[in-house]
Amino acid sequence: MTDNQQFGGAWTAKKLDILKRYLNFYSTALKNQNFNLHYVDPFSGTGTVDADGELITSEPIEGSAAISLGVANPFFKYHFNEPHAGRRARLEAIVSQHPERNVSISAVDANTMIQSVCHELRHRRGDRAVFFIDPFGCQLDWASLKLIGSIPGNDVWVWFPVSAVMRQTPRDHSKIQDGWRKRLNKLFGGNEWEQTIYQASQATQVTDLFGAPIEEKLTRESGTKALDNFVTSKLDEIFQYVHPQPVPFYNANNSLLFNLYFAMSNDSPKATGLAQRVINHILKLS
Repeated sequence: MTDNQQFGGAWTAKKLDILKRYLNFYSTALKNQNFNLHYVDPFSGTGTVDADGELITSEPIEGSAAISLGVANPFFKYHFNEPHAGRRARLEAIVSQHPERNVSISAVDANTMIQSVCHELRHRRGDRAVFFIDPFGCQLDWASLKLIGSIPGNDVWVWFPVSAVMRQTPRDHSKIQDGWRKRLNKLFGGNEWEQTIYQASQATQVTDLFGAPIEEKLTRESGTKALDNFVTSKLDEIFQYVHPQPVPFYNANNSLLFNLYFAMSNDSPKATGLAQRVINHILKLS
């Protein structure tokens, strides 16, 4: 049995290609600046992904950690995290192939790791960081993103699990399970998602003899538009810049599985303008 992670499809290769192009641009564009660059990967996994599903090749491909280690202009420090012992051993083997890199590997909950790295960055004034947030399902807490956004100079890519959220938000609001609600409250940093995603269905209102409503059913519209708009608006609240169009990833049945968001805590118009142009170019190539 391989220690490599086995998941994905065509979207995995595209997601990693976008990351690779951005990290090469980022590390090259800022290599001569008078601050240090950090790469932060809270869901590092093994560093390698077994190609399967819709991928063209059957050979393993580089995961996010391996990609970051291979950029031409290395980062000042790499922050990896993998709690699972077997996957962490595979990651450590890949890191050992780059003894010249300054790498820290933790084995904690990803949200705890983000808190620790942000504490370090806050005390390293002027340093810049790229965060690649690639959770398994709904493991990310909104508090972690809020913390990243509170520190100037952070860029973040967020792999948002649209299909996982949709599975936990059934059309009929009354069918949400308590465990789902608790997890989504952490994912979104509160319960306002319920008010936004669910609306009273006029067609199911029950009225008394005088025509006054006595009961109304909360339902979610089909499709992901309300959810997509909600996530974008939430990111706008905590980051100085959010790319206006998340990158959608669909399965073979044209169902939306994930959105890949980019955001920055840098408020410089020059920096955000450059980032938007570069990302638009990368997306045309990917």
